[in-house]
Amino acid sequence: MGLINKAGKKMLSGLPDLKLVSLARDVMPYISVEADGLSFFFNSTDHSILDYMVENKKIWSRDEMDYILGYYDSISVRPGNVIDIGASVGTSIVYFRKMLGSESSFYAVEPVSGNYDLLAANCCINGFHDIATFRLGISEKAFEGRMEIDPENMATCRIEGSDSNRLVFENSDKTYVGEEVLFLTLDGFVSDNKIAKERPALFWIDVEGHEPELFRGGMNTFKSLDCAVFCEFNPRLYEFNGRLDGFISDIKECFGRFLCYEQSEPGKYLFRDIAEIDKVAEEMKMNQCNLFLVK
Repeated sequence: MGLINKAGKKMLSGLPDLKLVSLARDVMPYISVEADGLSFFFNSTDHSILDYMVENKKIWSRDEMDYILGYYDSISVRPGNVIDIGASVGTSIVYFRKMLGSESSFYAVEPVSGNYDLLAANCCINGFHDIATFRLGISEKAFEGRMEIDPENMATCRIEGSDSNRLVFENSDKTYVGEEVLFLTLDGFVSDNKIAKERPALFWIDVEGHEPELFRGGMNTFKSLDCAVFCEFNPRLYEFNGRLDGFISDIKECFGRFLCYEQSEPGKYLFRDIAEIDKVAEEMKMNQCNLFLVK
């Protein structure tokens, strides 16, 4: 690599951040981003979360994570275990680790090898060697399956054949890369790793439409643990797959109250009885939202 002269440095320093990222994509396999006092590496082909963090100078989903942390402050309890399922490159688990400190235990589960390698690296470069990382998928049964990967948005990796854009909206203009992955149930994962049941647990779940299957394989966990769940809720996709009614029934069996993040206000935690969760799909006009579930 040649040295950049003073004129070149001045020119580069005057470019917008996203323009610099665009130039870097042509020559570098990875791009580093700093936000909220933390550092992260991303694959240079990735556009979605990387570009957001560069442009907004903050962690992806920080508002949602701060909202959850505010809830624990409001009840004067700290989650003893934080389990991030669908952790991608680690932005969420690293932020939780920074905010909660070493007294909690942290687990990050990510099935795609490209994401997983960056997850492990991002935990290390921020000095959080106590975050336990696992290259696994979580589903309703144990099996070996195939993931579909969108190199331009590595956060939207899905189990083969479950892409909501193609299935629900009949949009098939993407080319995906495939990869074999081992899947376990959530019950099996919690048991295998001896996650302490006496400590409050927070599950941060982002599995791109696979939430009903994850819940079905984690019913014993959700019923037996003192836990809360923050997860995506995509009723249009679940209805298409015939899983909406079953998923709602499973949620009712495991939790007592909920709120829809998109209907909430910062700092306010107005939970509804779980019996009202049937209404969410209609209220959100079948659009995707985020649920916060508590006992």
